[in-house]
Amino acid sequence: MRRDEVWDEDRWEAFLLENDRRINHLLEVFHSFLAKDPLPEQSDSPARERWRDRFRAYFAARGAQIDDSLITYLLHDEGQLSVEPFGLWEGDVAEEGWEDEAQSDLSELQLVPAFSQAYRLISDVLDWANGLPGDVKDSTLVQYCAYITQIGSHLVKGHLIGYEHDTLGGNIACVKRSLHAANAGLAILPELRDEPYMDPEMYRYLYEQTYEVRNQIALYVLELREQFNLGID
Repeated sequence: MRRDEVWDEDRWEAFLLENDRRINHLLEVFHSFLAKDPLPEQSDSPARERWRDRFRAYFAARGAQIDDSLITYLLHDEGQLSVEPFGLWEGDVAEEGWEDEAQSDLSELQLVPAFSQAYRLISDVLDWANGLPGDVKDSTLVQYCAYITQIGSHLVKGHLIGYEHDTLGGNIACVKRSLHAANAGLAILPELRDEPYMDPEMYRYLYEQTYEVRNQIALYVLELREQFNLGID
C-alpha cells in the first residue's frame, strides 16, 4: 500500500461512523421483523427454514444485506439479540483457532498501561455494582457502568485492528472512542455521589481511578499518533 493510500484516524473515524449506521439499520430491521414474525420453535425445522426465507426477503426489501452466517450472529439463545460478534470483525471470528489468537491478543494488550489500568477499573466497578441490591440500581448507575465497560471494548477493538502503519489509524480511532467513554463516565460520576448506595470512600476511589484511566488513554492516543506520524509499524 502506498503512503497516500494509508487511512489516517479521521478517515477511519468516518468509516467507523458509517459502520455504526449500517449496524443500527440492520438491528432496526431485525427488531421490526421479529416483532411481526417471531422465531419458530427449535423442534420445527421446516418452519424455521421457511422463517429464514422470509427473513432474507424482508431484509432484501429494505436494502439490507443478509446471509446465513449473519443470521447466526444476529440470533443467539432462541431469538435473543447477539450484538457482540457484529461489526468490523464479523468475518474474523469464523476462522479456525480464532479463540486462541484472541486470547493471545488480549494477553499482549494487558501489557499496555492504559488497558491494564482500565481492566482493573472495569472489574472493580462491575464487582461493586453487581453487589448492590437490585432495587437501588438506577439508570444513572447503569449508564456509568456502560461507559466504563465501553472503555475496555474500544481498546480491544483498536488492538485487534493492529499496529501496522496501514491499520494504525483505525486503532487510534477506536482508542479515541475509549477516551470519549472515559470522559463520559467521569462526567456522569458526580451524579452518583449523593445516592444512598454510594459511600464517600467508594466515590473517591471511582473518581480517582476513572480520572487516571482517562489520562492514561489520552497518553496512549498521543503515543499511537506519534507512531503513525513516524510512518513505522
